[in-house]
Amino acid sequence: PIDMSALTELHILCKGLATNPPLPHAWPLLHAWGIPDTTIIERGWLRQLVAPKLEELRLAKFTFGWSSTLSRFGRHLRRLHLGRCVAESLSDILIALENLPLLEQLLLVRCIPGAHNDRINERVVSMPQLQRMRISDTSSSLLRFLRHIAFTTQKTMTITVDCIDTLPYRTSPAMRPAVDRIYELWDILSRYVR
Repeated sequence: PIDMSALTELHILCKGLATNPPLPHAWPLLHAWGIPDTTIIERGWLRQLVAPKLEELRLAKFTFGWSSTLSRFGRHLRRLHLGRCVAESLSDILIALENLPLLEQLLLVRCIPGAHNDRINERVVSMPQLQRMRISDTSSSLLRFLRHIAFTTQKTMTITVDCIDTLPYRTSPAMRPAVDRIYELWDILSRYVR
């Protein structure tokens, strides 16, 4: 058998396995972990992961408690890429990000839950090291998220926002709220343009 505890980087690229591979919980040297379809790992496995040097985490299609799980990697995590990993609430996302002070890159694709799950106050999370952020979601989800984020970096920063709302070529009166949200997104982001 291979001593997998000595790995520094692991990206599992296979999808749709019939059974879950036996993965160890302790990875003392692991600094990058990526898995495009997390249906192949057991539920609760991430919560047990011990990777004290983890700098990069890439997950897709996975449900987990953001704040309780991600805060364990706060000392080193610099790059977080999550696709279709819907959080329990926006508050859960904000608490997780607060506990990741070294985060430099953030990619969130369809991760922000609906407003019915929110019980947040006026919390604003400062992200002092963030250099690159890409978020893709509905305009209403993007607005709710961006209202609670403060970019405080002195470095050059790249922000990409993908609205996945479908707008017809000719905007009908019924689509006016979605169009207004897109303009409001621009207003929020323009605060950071120098």
